[in-house]
Amino acid sequence: VDGGRYGRHRAWRGTQVSSMSPGDPPLVLYPGLLGHEWDEDVDNGWRPAGLQTLATTTVDNVQGIMDWGSTFDSVTATHSLVLHRRGNGTGAFVFGSGTVQWAWGLDSHHDVNDPQRANKYNIR
Repeated sequence: VDGGRYGRHRAWRGTQVSSMSPGDPPLVLYPGLLGHEWDEDVDNGWRPAGLQTLATTTVDNVQGIMDWGSTFDSVTATHSLVLHRRGNGTGAFVFGSGTVQWAWGLDSHHDVNDPQRANKYNIR
């Protein structure tokens, strides 16, 4: 997480990210947290109003979809951790981790040592 860029957001309040300064090296929240399958925040016209970015990670040489799912190529992609407030009257916050491995940041019990479940495509 680039604390100098995103650390003032209230979501980071009380964390190490909130005390970081511009120019500090990015903080790795947890090795492997981004995982092998993650989303980009692509502006396709369906973004919720008030979408806020909490963190980004750019990775080179990942497999990207070039059309509707039949053509792939190596691309540079940027993952975004996002948050928005629901506009349906509830005012609920909606958090989008954009990764299948976000739960890895919640505890230290993981299955990476199980050869049947280990994923060779984990990039972070």
